[in-house]
Amino acid sequence: MKEPIVIVYALLAEGDPRFRYIGVTKRSVQRRLKEHFAEARQGVDTYKCRWLRKCLRENKAVKAVEISRVPESAWPLWEQFFIATTPGLTNSQAGGIGAVGISEEARAKMSARKKGKSQNLTPEQRKRRGDISRGRVWTAESKAKLSKSRKGQKLSAKHRAKISALQTGRPGNPKAIESMAAANRGKPLPIETRLKVSLAQKGKTLSPEHIANLTAARRKRALRELGES
Repeated sequence: MKEPIVIVYALLAEGDPRFRYIGVTKRSVQRRLKEHFAEARQGVDTYKCRWLRKCLRENKAVKAVEISRVPESAWPLWEQFFIATTPGLTNSQAGGIGAVGISEEARAKMSARKKGKSQNLTPEQRKRRGDISRGRVWTAESKAKLSKSRKGQKLSAKHRAKISALQTGRPGNPKAIESMAAANRGKPLPIETRLKVSLAQKGKTLSPEHIANLTAARRKRALRELGES
């Protein structure tokens, strides 16, 4: 059986030759263009929709053009490639997610193709992936969707061990540490949290260095409280 084809398309405005959005569809590109405008008119707050609303205000025509036709199981890689190599886009994601109408067979092929790939990436490939995402500003809508999708998820012991191994010995960002400390400073811990901490610490022998750090932290906190009073 022949594998279905997915269209990779781009949106661009009248008088501007630059591609401003890259997407994929199994339907016609004109239908997808109408759906994009419908989202924009509904007030969806994304970079793409804000750009489309600006085009509407300025009476600029927007057209959808077909870039390529790719096998259904390979569209995520092609979409990510075009997004990564096209500057000035309004895409809020790196691509490869969110397509509608993908068959179970194609999903299985994509899953098999991706398995183990993250572990086999070269340092150059990892850097390239990082550069694509670094500095991207997430919209409030994207953050809410990500938060909702992760709520209730429980990490396996293996996953937790991997995260712990990656973080061990890694120096923290001083600015991020201070920001978290400022956000929590002065907040009393709930009684449940205090009990958990107490139970976790019972029977532990602290090293001289740990004791010295605790003493210095308490002294610093006492001096700060004296200065505030």
